[in-house]
Amino acid sequence: MKYAFFLAFSACASAPRSEPAPIVLPASPTVAPTACEAGNQIVCAETASTLVSSDKNKARELAESSCSANVMRGCNVLALLSEEGGDEARAIELYTRACNGNEWRGCSNLGRLRIAKNDVQAGIDFHEKACRLGGTPSCLSAGSRLAPGQPAPDPKRAAEMFRLGCDGGDLDCCNGLGTSYARGEGVPRDDARAIELFTRACDGNVGIGCKGLGDMFAPTDPNKSRGYYERACTLGYQRGCERIGKSP
Repeated sequence: MKYAFFLAFSACASAPRSEPAPIVLPASPTVAPTACEAGNQIVCAETASTLVSSDKNKARELAESSCSANVMRGCNVLALLSEEGGDEARAIELYTRACNGNEWRGCSNLGRLRIAKNDVQAGIDFHEKACRLGGTPSCLSAGSRLAPGQPAPDPKRAAEMFRLGCDGGDLDCCNGLGTSYARGEGVPRDDARAIELFTRACDGNVGIGCKGLGDMFAPTDPNKSRGYYERACTLGYQRGCERIGKSP
């Protein structure tokens, strides 16, 4: 069983997921323009985020307006535009302003940039702040880099990041938390809780979660275990296929 636990989270523990794309905020295009024109700077920031790819000039105009009004979402969009334009110093200044104003996207983007420059610990710290502010993508980024097998593991902190992400609906974080419980790392070992979390991930079509269930049941119910490996393989998770000698 111990061997099974090690493998259940190996993909996350040994190879952290690549950093998410720069984070902006979606908006409702049917309501946003009128509300923005009426002076709602929060909606202006949301509108700016939808225009980053299609109309950068208008996006910048709206982001500058909302950021000047201390709407931190607008500052994050303006930072993104600065980064895309090659002005990283200005981008970092604006991401920092957004992050200091408790806009999780600003913290997440700072984490992404720090990790890209190999300042991993600072990057993790920014992702942790973003996670605690409600940014579930950053919960996975932080947790996967704090998991056992990483250069500076902190199992308790990793489990907390996974818990916050899972509570926020990130099924990869549910898988990570399941592995924490299966291995007793950062939390007390609890097979029933691990199975519950792997099941949640697997039911949401996260292949590694199905593979985790296969590992959990392998010692006691080979047929059930194989069924989960089959599902993991069908979902394209290579290690599930390997367990049953198939190709994805």
